[in-house]
Amino acid sequence: MNRAEIQQRVTQEIIEALETHNSLWSKEWTGGMPASADTLKPYQGINLLILSIKAMVKGYKSNYWITMNQCNKLGGKITKGEKSTLVTYYSPCTKKDKETGEESSFRILKSYLVWNIEQTSLKEHEKFKLDTDKPIDKTLCSKEIDLLLHEANLDVPISHIRQGRAYYTPSLDTITMPEVTQFSNYHAYYSTVLHELTHSTGHKKRLDRDLKNSFGSNEYAFEELVAEISTMFLLNHYNIDNSSIRDNNLSYIKSWLKKLKSDNNFIFKASSLAGKAFEFITVNYGKEAKKEYVKKVKETKELALAS
Repeated sequence: MNRAEIQQRVTQEIIEALETHNSLWSKEWTGGMPASADTLKPYQGINLLILSIKAMVKGYKSNYWITMNQCNKLGGKITKGEKSTLVTYYSPCTKKDKETGEESSFRILKSYLVWNIEQTSLKEHEKFKLDTDKPIDKTLCSKEIDLLLHEANLDVPISHIRQGRAYYTPSLDTITMPEVTQFSNYHAYYSTVLHELTHSTGHKKRLDRDLKNSFGSNEYAFEELVAEISTMFLLNHYNIDNSSIRDNNLSYIKSWLKKLKSDNNFIFKASSLAGKAFEFITVNYGKEAKKEYVKKVKETKELALAS
């Protein structure tokens, strides 16, 4: 499968998800980011988007994905009739100039197939077993996100006014939000503020994206798509249940669909920029939040070993 075919297949799956759900992301909390069942490491970039959307469409609760060979090595089998999901990676290559003898490096887009653990006989495997005993509290505050927002506020002022809209102002480099009490729950609030926080990463002193586009333009819709994907990554990263958050603007959805159908590289560009925004927020804004999270994970592991 060549680059164009890979991009076409990935784009088509996302188009179908948007047309079916009128949403890019609406899924209950699982166990975290889509991750490799082999290495347990989260996927990145376009693969994170592909697998998150597939999990939403199919209703998978597990965040682990596995290749057929990896499944066989663990003594498992792919359930008969289950369809695979295509994920991509870039393979580094070199080419020598016939005249000068100089070598140049480039990357080739390649792909492979994975299945969600729920599509295999390994879904009851201890390594991948879901913890379904703990109920989800949809009004629960997230200390990790609160720490993140506290840090972000040091660099990007976040003010709260009793009003009906949320927005980022590039010229002032500020975020204006409604009061927290105006939202149905904290998760709805987090979804909105993280969206605006993503816009702030586009400021010229940070990742320098084009934020000067007028409302309704293709460029404006593209920035909204970047923010929407990044927000999806962040909500998943912090284990936020946003199954009740369906406030994607249909006019944006239509704009994205139109562009997706005419440009197979569109979603790859958007997810790449969204990935950079996600990384900027979690690394630069979330240093203390990350420390607290690592500390929490370490304490949990120590308790498990001691029991």
